[in-house]
Amino acid sequence: MFAPRIINSYYEITTDDIHPLPSIQDMGEVARFLYGRDDAWPLPGRDFEHSKLTDSLLILNVFVSHNIDPTRHRTTINDARARLLYHLAHGRKMDLGNYIYTLISMLGFQIDKRHTAIFPALISGICEAAGVQISPAEPEMKSKGPINRFALENARRHTARPVGAVPVAQDQPPEQQPAAPQPAAPPADNTALLRQILEGQAEQTRLIVATRTEMRAMQQELATLRARMDSFRHAQMNQESRQRNTDIEQRRIRADCDEVKRRLDRCAGQLDDIHDKICRPAPTPSQDASPVDPTALFLPTPSDQNPGSI
Repeated sequence: MFAPRIINSYYEITTDDIHPLPSIQDMGEVARFLYGRDDAWPLPGRDFEHSKLTDSLLILNVFVSHNIDPTRHRTTINDARARLLYHLAHGRKMDLGNYIYTLISMLGFQIDKRHTAIFPALISGICEAAGVQISPAEPEMKSKGPINRFALENARRHTARPVGAVPVAQDQPPEQQPAAPQPAAPPADNTALLRQILEGQAEQTRLIVATRTEMRAMQQELATLRARMDSFRHAQMNQESRQRNTDIEQRRIRADCDEVKRRLDRCAGQLDDIHDKICRPAPTPSQDASPVDPTALFLPTPSDQNPGSI
């Protein structure tokens, strides 16, 4: 009988490793954990996006998609898979047999969809362990769809004896059936491997968080250095502006000095002309001029003779 305990027995999972996963009511906590952001919040009717998961959960989702919940569609993640990733990332044990049994059983109810058979090695191993004979000479057929009543009837029609076949005589010895193959040994326990993978992913998550914290600190330091550089550049520009103003002022002062010098030179020239005019000697009397009588200098003037006329 196919049951969850058969799957757990096949994988050698003991009862100590079987624990029902607790229910999660707050999907906001799941969204914040999967996306690694405090502002993450699930929207009703919207699935989670695979590309927005953290690095460690991206790896865990790929592992789950190949080994625990096989699927080819990894673009979006529904709420059930999101809860499973949340529990596995926190290292919680689960009833793997019941989970796989539910997945296999649900394929029979999806008549309107085509799905590839999941866990083929598990199903074949359980059948061989139960003694089901699988003839190597049985012709292989391409899958016609999901395993349901219609698919089984179609398979019986294909495997029925064709019309016109010669029946086997009664006196002929029956064809010997090939020996039943030995039950295949169950695969090795993957619990330790899964635990090791989860521990490695947890360590990787811690390293990623530490790296991101260090990157944020370096970005803040870089922003501080850029601010200091901008301040220095502004100060340098102000100094250059002051230097240009100083140069302009010096050129204006030099021009004023040159103008004063030119004025002084003109004044000096004018002073030289005045000095030349003052210091120029008196002209000498000509020879035809009448000589001056020296005694006339001592003769009384008319004013001296008539003092009352004043």
